[in-house]
Amino acid sequence: MTKSLGDLRGRIILDSKNFKDKMNDARKEMDKTRVSSKNLNRDFGAIQTASLGVGAAVVAGIGASVQVARNFEQAMARVKAISGATDTEFKKLEATARELGATTQYSASEAAEGMSYLAMAGFDVNETIAAMPGVLNLAAASQESLGVSADIVSNILSGFGMNATESGDAVDVLVKAMSTANTDLPMLGDAMKYVAPVAASLGLSIEETAAAVGKMSDAGIQGSQAGTSLRAMLLALANPVGQTEKAFEALDISVQNADGSMKPIPELVGHIAGKLEGMGDAQKTATAAQLVGTEAASGFLALLEVGEDGLSDYTAELEKAGGTAERVAETQMDTLNGSFKEFQSALEEVGIKVGNDFLPVFRDIVDEGADVVRWLGEVDSKTIKMGVAFVGITAAVAATLATIGKLSVALVGLSMTPIGGAIVAFSLLAGGLAALNIKKGDSIILTDKEKEVNLDLANSMIETSEKIDDMTASYDELNSKSNLTRDEFGRFMDIQDELKKATSDSAIDALTS
Repeated sequence: MTKSLGDLRGRIILDSKNFKDKMNDARKEMDKTRVSSKNLNRDFGAIQTASLGVGAAVVAGIGASVQVARNFEQAMARVKAISGATDTEFKKLEATARELGATTQYSASEAAEGMSYLAMAGFDVNETIAAMPGVLNLAAASQESLGVSADIVSNILSGFGMNATESGDAVDVLVKAMSTANTDLPMLGDAMKYVAPVAASLGLSIEETAAAVGKMSDAGIQGSQAGTSLRAMLLALANPVGQTEKAFEALDISVQNADGSMKPIPELVGHIAGKLEGMGDAQKTATAAQLVGTEAASGFLALLEVGEDGLSDYTAELEKAGGTAERVAETQMDTLNGSFKEFQSALEEVGIKVGNDFLPVFRDIVDEGADVVRWLGEVDSKTIKMGVAFVGITAAVAATLATIGKLSVALVGLSMTPIGGAIVAFSLLAGGLAALNIKKGDSIILTDKEKEVNLDLANSMIETSEKIDDMTASYDELNSKSNLTRDEFGRFMDIQDELKKATSDSAIDALTS
């Protein structure tokens, strides 16, 4: 049965009043719950913030642990590669590094760095493990890095032909020398680097060599200068030739013992000093240069000034240096800074334990990512450009047409419509055409005319979209007020059109009655 305009108007008025009454009731109920809603929203917000904070902290902690474990893994991989350790030996090295990291001021990664230097010096696994405690004491006492300390110790041990079990003795001598002479560990290391092999070949000990370097350092002849000067002096005295041999004969100097070995440095210096007694400063300097050469003359004169007793006493002091490195190291680390370093090292061990559990997972992820990147590297460049253009233009068209989709909401009550499908289809088509254009020409090059047309089209689409927005809003407002069904509202619109076309009074009465 066809409804008249009067029926529809009455229905609109009644529905409108009923709608207002219900809205007033609903408003009162909403007022009662507004405060509770605000409180609930606040509580949920606090929970969300706290949850995000905890989650972020957990993720950050795992990430930091993985980073620590990764660095340690890489450092130990270097140790294994250099040392050639078997799997069993490598486990011993790893366990030692982690134990040192958990119980000393140095981290496990730093211990691994020290091990790599010892391995480079030719130390086997057992020698490396045996040398590490001494190296740690030297680093702590000298305040140098573990890597630098290990490098210096390994060089000196190799230079004097000492084995790894003697590393503790060597470290004690070095710490004693640098704490009683005007030198430090890097300078001692530089000096020993030049003189140690020569001193060892002449049967001289590390203690008397260090004593000579220390006294020369007190005179300002330090580091590599002290090493090269002492080396030149020993070589000249051990094998006198030319003017040195003539001076030896003139002064009746003998540098060897009855058994053919070279006299200790203190005794050698005392012997030569006795031969130079009575000479003036200029003559003594010239004679020193004649005996050991001009390069070593300044260092030699410094030792002559100290004399046999001074060198002998200092050498004896260095020979009694046992335990010096550990004692100095403990003193150096008995501070807040030392405690903090120990805390950091212990914390790293925790990070390694946690991170090791996640390393396999992260490695699988990275390996998969690498496979994807390698696959992309094998893809033809034209294919990549076509794909990029397809995605980019499809997104652009969809964004431009999306507003038109609002019309479908007004037409079919928020359900999926052919218009929505058309937007998707048109977007995909545009993207496909762009990709095809690239496939043909390798790039999208628009002429000025094409750019002008495209711009006009875009502006037109924007205007259309805005108009549709207005129409949709008007429809929504009218429909919400009338509370008519879709069919009833359609009939109402049809009657309005028929009234405009009606010419007779009877037709108008039939439509409005």
